Amino acid sequence: MRVYSMNPIEKLEYWKSPITGQNYPTRFKIEIPSLDAKFEVVCTPKEQEFVSKMGSLTDVRTLL
Repeated sequence: MRVYSMNPIEKLEYWKSPITGQNYPTRFKIEIPSLDAKFEVVCTPKEQEFVSKMGSLTDVRTLL
């Protein structure tokens, strides 16, 4: 297995929840210079926030 270093992930766009007002990144740029690789990742759908009846928030990305 090989391990490659990458540049910090750049957040390019955000989605703002109309319910909670929280901002969530929805488009990212990822670069791995040693592989001359550049990726753009887009979250679909952008609305990935879960609001429980208790009022607490869970972001889908925290479950990965």
